[in-house]
Amino acid sequence: MSDTVAAAVAVASRPCCPECDEPFRAPPAQCLPLTAACGHTVCKPCLTAKSDVCPVCGEPSVAWTPNASLAEAGEAWYAAATAEAAAAPRPPQGEEEKAAEVVLVCFDCQKIDEVEVPATHKCVKGHPQVRPLCDAHAQLHSKQGHTVVSLGGGAPASSVPRACGVHPHRGISVVCTAHKVAVCVECAGVSHSACGDSVVGLDTAAGVAAVSAGVQAAMAACETGVTSLSDAAARLAGAKAGLVSRLNESLTSYDEVVEAVIAAVKAHQTRLHAAAKATAEARCKALEGQLSALLTSAGQLSAAVGVGRHALAAGDVVVLAHG
Repeated sequence: MSDTVAAAVAVASRPCCPECDEPFRAPPAQCLPLTAACGHTVCKPCLTAKSDVCPVCGEPSVAWTPNASLAEAGEAWYAAATAEAAAAPRPPQGEEEKAAEVVLVCFDCQKIDEVEVPATHKCVKGHPQVRPLCDAHAQLHSKQGHTVVSLGGGAPASSVPRACGVHPHRGISVVCTAHKVAVCVECAGVSHSACGDSVVGLDTAAGVAAVSAGVQAAMAACETGVTSLSDAAARLAGAKAGLVSRLNESLTSYDEVVEAVIAAVKAHQTRLHAAAKATAEARCKALEGQLSALLTSAGQLSAAVGVGRHALAAGDVVVLAHG
């Protein structure tokens, strides 16, 4: 691991505000760390607009407690960084202004990661001073609602996907040639610490070669994936055609079964009607026989009654004669 990358990894865990990325400071500095009940810590200026909600997780939080330990750690880091900057050799008088006129480096990369990345944008709103930014940090500032404009030749901040996916507040500035992956310095210190000299700067020849190899491997994987998807689509189309054919056959068989059931029901109804008609006719004939017998019995009874009446009438006459 190069000295520049090692130094960047060493300061990647500095105590800073997750909202504005400024180092925590003790009073009277404005960047005083305040901790909420949810456990997140932000600086005091970031709570000015909305102090009843944690800006990190969105949990309601009314009480914010000053974090003395983080303020002390931030002061120690700031003092060490200031002393290191003061001890660093400076160019001859006049050369610094000349170099500044030639190229601008990203403010965040230089301050946070301690690497010099050419600036392609500048943030003109959201900070006390105008900050030159690289593509990755320009995207980050744009997502935070800052006004970011191009210096000329740089891509729009919203279209440069160079922010780290694991640590979005950091830009991708190093590459692990062993794993052929570009990461930020914090990922390099955590996930690739055992790779040693395989972790190099993104702008080095080894880094460019590793990224190129990674891109080619990704393109080959994409082509393989496209081929697999095409084969899967063809198999899916064949399965769909077979399913439609079997469904049509099933529908045809179903129609035949339905027609057979309807015919059977009609035949059964016909048989029922015929049986009912025959039964009704037989019962009617039986009733007619019974009625005829009743009529005959009624006639005989009527004749007997007539005879009785005649006999009775004759008997009355006899009685009257003898009386």
